[in-house]
Amino acid sequence: MTTMKQEPLNFKLTRVTPKWAFKQQARRILVLTLAASPIALGILPIIVPQTFVYFFAPLLLIPILCFVWLIGATYARADSPDEYLDEREIVVRNEVYLDSFRIIGAIIALGFIVFTIFPDTRIDAKTVFYLLFPISMFLPTCVLAWKQPDPLEE
Repeated sequence: MTTMKQEPLNFKLTRVTPKWAFKQQARRILVLTLAASPIALGILPIIVPQTFVYFFAPLLLIPILCFVWLIGATYARADSPDEYLDEREIVVRNEVYLDSFRIIGAIIALGFIVFTIFPDTRIDAKTVFYLLFPISMFLPTCVLAWKQPDPLEE
């Protein structure tokens, strides 16, 4: 009895991604929107504390939608195992992870410098990890979406 290999979920996201999201400019806008959404979620309660409850769900939906569309627009290459990729795609994926590692290292080094210069900062380690977790989770897909050129026209 042969078992068919089922298509991973992240490959199926390509089918629900709008056609406009496959262009490099659109992917870059999605990356910037995804990067700005935690800032908006952090600033909005300060600006409008009474009505923040009404804005929270839509603002939470925006980064989720951006990330799903970025996975689809990059054909999930940043998250795919070797068996689903050819040699060129494996090299590109590995370069993306190296670039992501360097970016996260730079963010950590910058944080270290800032906390060394301003030791009385009221930010605790828990908050730092809350910020680093989504960055480390989204970053490889975002770097791939940013660097990948437009798909070729058929």
